[in-house]
Amino acid sequence: KEFFISRTQLHCETVIEFQLFTDTQITDIHTFFDKFFITIVKLEAVNRVEEAQNSKSIAVILNVHLLMKKIQSHLNSLKDKKNSQASASAANSTQMNTAA
Repeated sequence: KEFFISRTQLHCETVIEFQLFTDTQITDIHTFFDKFFITIVKLEAVNRVEEAQNSKSIAVILNVHLLMKKIQSHLNSLKDKKNSQASASAANSTQMNTAA
């Protein structure tokens, strides 16, 4: 089962975390870079989630568009078939009236 994560929520959480990180005082350079790395990884994860959600959304839109085309094509072929049957039966009744 797939879950949709709100982009706005992800952005807010990540941006707030990044802002909190930038306000901290540096006492240990190694800790600073570790926290910086973790924050960057979270930002990259947000981008990956957005890309996946965008590609899924686009795919759904394209599939719906393709489905609509197929339905229209099928309906048009049924319409053409009915029109040809109506023309054939009209021609048959004309021939029967002429023969009688």
